Amino acid sequence: MALVFACLAFTPSLLPRSAVLQGVVCGISATIGYGVGVAGAWTWRAFADRDLRPPRQGAWRVFAISAAVALVLALAVGQWWQGQLRDLMGAPTPNPLLLVLLPLVAVAIFTGLVALSRSLRGAYHRVAVRLQRWMGRRAARALGWVAVVFGTYLLVSGLLLDDPAGLADRSFSVRNTATAEGVEQPTSTLRSGGPGGGAPAVRRGVRPLDQAGA
Repeated sequence: MALVFACLAFTPSLLPRSAVLQGVVCGISATIGYGVGVAGAWTWRAFADRDLRPPRQGAWRVFAISAAVALVLALAVGQWWQGQLRDLMGAPTPNPLLLVLLPLVAVAIFTGLVALSRSLRGAYHRVAVRLQRWMGRRAARALGWVAVVFGTYLLVSGLLLDDPAGLADRSFSVRNTATAEGVEQPTSTLRSGGPGGGAPAVRRGVRPLDQAGA
């Protein structure tokens, strides 16, 4: 599942992606697929009442070869799609040497997120073991899971999401201070910013909010 989700990360996007951004998307997608695969395997073993089985001899070798072929094919097709997007949008072609960063970033993101998830699982087990001193095993497991999930949510929403989101807003707001050279106001009433449109046209050096306030 991690391999499937990693290959799906190379499908076309609305905007062209850099090698670093594509690596981040690929790593996050692979982590989600890995989690889906682990949860699915655990659910199947629970319903089928089966223990964890070791892989057959040569299974990892077949998987490694298949994964290499699938990832190379997905990367090639993905770069072709990204090239089409850049041509349609008139975006410059990046340095092809930057593609070396793509697998490095993807592996780093995937490894870090999987390690983080396993550390959270370890924290859940430790909390459940401590809670078993005062309550039953099932109640301790349920309460320990709720405590770890709720604590992780508070940590992520308060520390890891707010600051990066605010930084991104401030970064992009700087780029919205003026109209780029060569950009003219549309003359068609069917285009955004054209005559009769609901949004006023942006004058050079004036932000849309400043113009609206004036």
